Amino acid sequence: MDKEAVHTKLVIANSPIEFVVVGPKGPRDGVLVQSDNAKLDLIGLAADQSTKERRNHSQGLMRMLLGPSRFINSVWSFPLDRRVEKWDTRKAKYRFCWAGLASSLDKEQIDKTFDRYVADLQSGIEREDIEQIEWSLAPIILECTERDARRKAFRRFVLMYLCTLIAVFIIFFLIYLPIIRP
Repeated sequence: MDKEAVHTKLVIANSPIEFVVVGPKGPRDGVLVQSDNAKLDLIGLAADQSTKERRNHSQGLMRMLLGPSRFINSVWSFPLDRRVEKWDTRKAKYRFCWAGLASSLDKEQIDKTFDRYVADLQSGIEREDIEQIEWSLAPIILECTERDARRKAFRRFVLMYLCTLIAVFIIFFLIYLPIIRP
């Protein structure tokens, strides 16, 4: 493949989460694979190299409960040798970005899953083999989907608990205050 050859991005339909995969694309990095529902802010996170450390901070309980309704996250692969573009001596490093709730521990697990499948993903991207790409991304997407569902269920539970606690507190004072004041 020559220097001028640039891969088109591959679009995965019917993904349960929004995601993009960024990596070497010609002389620069670019979007290699994305879900059909990926929004521009997610692509912006993928494009912004400075967010590697800045946004990968823990999403604490208060931030998860009262923070934004949309969380975007990313993990990086380890460097891989590039097999296709011999003219480019850079190591390939891929970034998987997704929309969904994830704690620091969740991100660590997703990062490990990504690292386990990134070589197969790279091979599929280099050959533009959509089936291999889907096969490689499926465990990562499953991990993201399951962890997001658990975080959302926990978020609902805590919010319902707080609402119940507030309601009990209000009812208690509505009943208790008239008794105190004759």
